[in-house]
Amino acid sequence: MAPAETHLAAARAALTRRDPSGAVREAEAALAAGAGGPEPHWLAALGLAASGRPGMALVAAGRGEGHAPDDPRAAVICAAVAALSGRADAAEAFAAAALDRDPSCGAAHAVRAGLCLIAEDWEGADAAAVAGLAADPGHPACEHVAALVGDPIDRADANACGLAVWEALIPAARDLARVPAPPSVAAEGWDGWFTAA
Repeated sequence: MAPAETHLAAARAALTRRDPSGAVREAEAALAAGAGGPEPHWLAALGLAASGRPGMALVAAGRGEGHAPDDPRAAVICAAVAALSGRADAAEAFAAAALDRDPSCGAAHAVRAGLCLIAEDWEGADAAAVAGLAADPGHPACEHVAALVGDPIDRADANACGLAVWEALIPAARDLARVPAPPSVAAEGWDGWFTAA
């Protein structure tokens, strides 16, 4: 495995174990080792936002967007950064943008579910999780939120809720690796797919 990919894998692992500072460190090391594309910027943005550095996180998210314009995953990262920075309205707007770009983006529904959990809106969290599972069957964060909301004991457990919020707001490696679905022909019209003879 190339050094850049090794650091990217370490950054993903750091986010999984809720080590945002480690994720930032490894994402920056991946960039220094020549990693290209949006992912190192996405990982850095998530780590920066989760470690309380929203301004720097926004810059990193913007760099990721520059590498992947119109990619729904870029919108999800921006939604997560906004949510982690306490800007629920912006997070909702970015989640909606992600779903506009790719209606089957389960991670966008997960962010919405996480926002509802933070607000202790259990019905809203359940609805968002159910929508996420309908869009992306088996999405782990949506499954976790749905299970949590359905268990009154877990809902009263701050640690269980905290873990569910983390999983909902931090797109997993599965989400970042997912190839976005192409826009529907019906939505774009035939002119978006064929050129005139």
